[in-house]
Amino acid sequence: TNPCATFENRLQEALISSAAEHGKCFDDLELRFGVVQGAGVFIGSELRTPILQSIGELGKIRGILEPFREFANKNWGRRGPFRLYSPTYLQHQWVQFQEAVADTWRAAGADTSKI
Repeated sequence: TNPCATFENRLQEALISSAAEHGKCFDDLELRFGVVQGAGVFIGSELRTPILQSIGELGKIRGILEPFREFANKNWGRRGPFRLYSPTYLQHQWVQFQEAVADTWRAAGADTSKI
């Protein structure tokens, strides 16, 4: 395995290998993917993306949501995110997060009115 390979490339290699071990062809598998990302600071819970049809879509969605991983799965404590981030920064990130979620739904071919 190439240590510089992306997560998506490593995932595809693992799936191809696993399918072959079971006498199956990777292209015949009807796999579906989704991203679950911590977003409690913005929406009070984790974000679950629409179902994705391919590893390529998975990579695209992961890329869109990448900037917000810094907010995922944090134990904020009593002061919440304000001990690390200014209100202005959080407001800016909230606007960016909303745009990224809409981009995520569009990239997945999902109806953005159902977010």
